[in-house]
Amino acid sequence: MEFFNRAHAYHAKGNYDYAIADYDQAARLNPKDASTYNNRGNAYSKKGDYEHAIADYDQAIEINRKDPSPYNNRGNAYYRNGNYDRAVADYSQAIELNPKDASPYNNRGLAHHAKGDLDRAIADYSEAIRLDPKFVYPYKNRGSAYQKKGDYENAITDYDRAVQLDPGYLMAYQGRGEAHQSQGDYDRAIADFEQVIELDPKYTTPYNKRAWAYYAKGNFDHAIVEYDQSTKLDPKDPTAFNGRASAYEAKGDHERAIADYDQAIWLNSEFGNALFSRGIAHFYMGELAKALADFNRANELDPGNAYAALWIEIVRKRSAQQSELTKLLTRIDLTKWPAPIARLYLRQITVESVLAAANDGDAKTRKGRLCEFNFYSGELALLGGSKDDAARLFRLAAADCPKSFAEFAAANAELKELAPTKSSKFQGAR
Repeated sequence: MEFFNRAHAYHAKGNYDYAIADYDQAARLNPKDASTYNNRGNAYSKKGDYEHAIADYDQAIEINRKDPSPYNNRGNAYYRNGNYDRAVADYSQAIELNPKDASPYNNRGLAHHAKGDLDRAIADYSEAIRLDPKFVYPYKNRGSAYQKKGDYENAITDYDRAVQLDPGYLMAYQGRGEAHQSQGDYDRAIADFEQVIELDPKYTTPYNKRAWAYYAKGNFDHAIVEYDQSTKLDPKDPTAFNGRASAYEAKGDHERAIADYDQAIWLNSEFGNALFSRGIAHFYMGELAKALADFNRANELDPGNAYAALWIEIVRKRSAQQSELTKLLTRIDLTKWPAPIARLYLRQITVESVLAAANDGDAKTRKGRLCEFNFYSGELALLGGSKDDAARLFRLAAADCPKSFAEFAAANAELKELAPTKSSKFQGAR
């Protein structure tokens, strides 16, 4: 008992190696004590040694198959090891042995969640909440599942309850901020991310998310300040450099944008979004060869990306090179947006057909697609020599595009190159 009690004390203090050593002694003195193996498994789990943890839980279960605790704990180890099916099986066994314990329901919900089975996850989180209405974690977890399903109202309701129960629950504020951001409520999103930063000023994610919210509001300078802070806290995070580059690009500062894209790509050579965006910046710097190289690399990393295919076509046409769009489209799902725009470039479908495809979906989706239709139609008009039509279409894009869209910055960049015109035989969409 002495070794067990001392091991427990070490465990509570976070001295897991000392705890394991004492649990070893306790197991030698009493090899039939299931709790020793269960607790040693917990210590191994805390160290991230899930293989040894699972072996101990196996032993605890072999000694006492009626105790739900080692099943739940082994489920946790399997979950953290990425074996979600075995985790679900163990949580289910723990529930069968003690159906009134909320914890394994919450844990099984996490495993279903990780498998992408959101409805089962929500059902388990809901049962955990029914059993223990003051159990904070299933509210946050159910909010996350609702958010992933696009049900932001229910997600926010659950996040609200989570922060009511635990005002210091950092991840609940972050989840709620993300849900507000997805709804386009950037001010509330910013307020939640500020709360996360207040709770943990060295946590970089909320700086990036708050930066993106400012970026989406069109406050590019404020976004840059946020990304500055993020890059200072974590100079190895490519997403922060990519985000700051996008803000510089939206301001028309292509040189600073390229410098930051360079850094993001240096940190992650397969960062397709940064390569694609750097290609646009090179394009508006007049560096067509560099732009084409970036778009080609982005296309290699994601051959199904129709946006990269469109930009490859635009650059090749501007460079008087032969089109490769027909070949590129063979690797793209033609039923999905923006494939109809690419097909318009090949004159396979009409403007009316593209507009019909753009008008599909909810209001937010339609607005984004019409923005893209106007911008890429402007590029098509420019390739055809109609600067008047191009300028009018770029003005529509600049006026209507969400400020977070690459086409917003690109339309403004094109307008700087074009004088105002009057003719308008190619009708855009608003």
